[in-house]
Amino acid sequence: MTTNRVHTATSAGPTRLELVQHSGHIELRVDPDATHATVSITSTAESGPTADAVAKTTFSQLGQNLRVEVPTDAHSGGVVFNSGSSTVMSFGSISGGIVIGNENGSSMIFGGVSGPVSVNGVDVTDYVNAQSGGAANAVVRTCVVLPRGSEAVLDAGRSTIETQGRLTLLDYSASSGRLTAQSVARLDVKLAMGSADVREVTEEVRVYVSSGSVDIASYSGSAARVSVSSGSVNLHAEPHSTGRLDVSVSSGTAHITGAGHLQVRQRCSTGSITVV
Repeated sequence: MTTNRVHTATSAGPTRLELVQHSGHIELRVDPDATHATVSITSTAESGPTADAVAKTTFSQLGQNLRVEVPTDAHSGGVVFNSGSSTVMSFGSISGGIVIGNENGSSMIFGGVSGPVSVNGVDVTDYVNAQSGGAANAVVRTCVVLPRGSEAVLDAGRSTIETQGRLTLLDYSASSGRLTAQSVARLDVKLAMGSADVREVTEEVRVYVSSGSVDIASYSGSAARVSVSSGSVNLHAEPHSTGRLDVSVSSGTAHITGAGHLQVRQRCSTGSITVV
C-alpha cells in the first residue's frame, strides 16, 4: 500500500512551478501535449514520516504560478541512556538511516524510522518495518508533468532530481542533492554540495558552486557566469554560442572547452581555470 496525492493546476498553459522538497526523488517531465501541470506525490509507506510529509504537502496557485511545499520528514529526535555496559536508545520518528554499534549490546525502542537500520553490522530493517508500519526505506517520490514553455524553481535540499524535455527556466538550489537535466533554455544553479549534470543549455547559464560539481555538456547561449568556491565546473561551449563568459574561482576548478571564440573574463585565487 502507498500514500498518494495528485494535484492538477487550475490554469492551463505554461506554468512556473515552485517546488520545495528537501529529500526523496523528483521526476519532472515537459510534455508538449499537456494542457495543465500535474503533480503526483507518493510514499511507499502507509504511515511514518514520509507518509506524513505527503499528507501535509501544500499546493497553492496564483495565475500561472504553482507552488508545492513538501514538509521535511518529521524528526522528533532521540534520547540515549548509558548505564554500565548497556546502551538504551529511544527514538521517536526519524528520517534517514541509523547505524548502532556496541560490542556490549544495545536495547532499542523505535517509533517511525525512514531509512535502512543496522545494528553491529546486521541489517534489522525488517524488524524496524514491523514496528514502524513499513516506513523504513520509504521515500517521497514526486512526479511532475508540465506543459511546453514551463519553468521550474526547485528548492531541493538533498533530493535526487531528473528532468526530461525542454524547460524554459531551471532554477535549482540544493545542499547535497543530485540533478540530471536534459534541456534548459536558462539555467541557474546554486549548489553547496552534491552534483548537477545538464545535457544542454541554449540561452543563459548562472552557476554558483561551493564544494559540489556541475557539468554542462553543451552550452549554446549568449551569457554565462560561473563562480566556484572549492568545487568544480565543466562546461563545453558550442561553436554557435556567443557573448561573454565570466569565470571566477577561489580554490576550486573550472574547465571550459570550445570557448576560444567567446569573450572570456577570468578571476582566480588559489584554484585553477582552464579555457580551451
